[in-house]
Amino acid sequence: MQLSGPAQIELAIELVAHERDARTVRAALDLLRERPTPDARPALLERFAYLTADGVRRDTGTYLRAAILQTLRPIIRPEDVPLLEMAASTYEFLPPTRSEEAALLRSTALVLLNELDSRLAAFHAVRLLADAYTSRLSGEPALTAARVLAAMENTWPLYYYALHQPNAAQPVEPRSEVTSECLKGLAGLLPASLVPTLIEKHGRSQDEVVLVGLMDLLVAYEDTGYLREFMPATDKYAVYQYLATRLVATHAPRWLQLLSDQAAQETNHRKLGLLEDALALGGTNAMVTAALTSARQRRSRLATAPLTSEAQQRSARRSIPKRRPDDGAA
Repeated sequence: MQLSGPAQIELAIELVAHERDARTVRAALDLLRERPTPDARPALLERFAYLTADGVRRDTGTYLRAAILQTLRPIIRPEDVPLLEMAASTYEFLPPTRSEEAALLRSTALVLLNELDSRLAAFHAVRLLADAYTSRLSGEPALTAARVLAAMENTWPLYYYALHQPNAAQPVEPRSEVTSECLKGLAGLLPASLVPTLIEKHGRSQDEVVLVGLMDLLVAYEDTGYLREFMPATDKYAVYQYLATRLVATHAPRWLQLLSDQAAQETNHRKLGLLEDALALGGTNAMVTAALTSARQRRSRLATAPLTSEAQQRSARRSIPKRRPDDGAA
């Protein structure tokens, strides 16, 4: 028999309270998240407490507890602040390697805490931004902490983090997603006089994720110097495409002029193709249309140039007499 309406909600609440199978509980939580009701609060809170009492065994990875908090979100109350603070400070280490696996719970709790008490959440966000157990795979909870601080326009911790992370002598920077998010969060908020310090720090990075964050930062400012040098010099095609698309989306004359200059001067066939793709998204703006035409014409002219050059090189190599082993100096 199919249940519907209140009966379905009652069953979901009952399953959250008593069911042991995690998949069944997750399905019940999904339903309650779609149809939030204050009647579910006691069961959700009791289940959370039960799982927390032996988290490593009962909720490995904190997935169910994070799902419970997400279900509580529409019906959260001020009296839940202590619970959220506890969750934002939960660390659980799984055998046999003792890896820390509660980053998801800390991230989720921080988001909800910010909705109830943003001042308190700011302190936790600063702590989690520097969380020593930030996941190398997801960047959490530091990634969420950076986003929360950026939404608050709380720029000091973001600037400190971006300034003091190791820069990229390596192909991938440590916690590059977090560094990138901090750079993005500073866009338009960091005093322009401080922007060169971050260009000096990350402008030569080999990490594409960090470079994307730096692009997001720089697009918000007037100075075009670094980007004017970066575009023709870079071999990071994904970053080049992202930047070109971001510049088109701004519709700012200074950035459209930069793209026009690139279209007229670029000698890399692949970059011209990426530039065309970005400019094609720019609609009927006159500067965009002119730059797109220029890029297409230049790419067309360059299309056969590499083949001619290679043919000439092969011809030159054939014209050089081969030296026989017994040829020697007189």
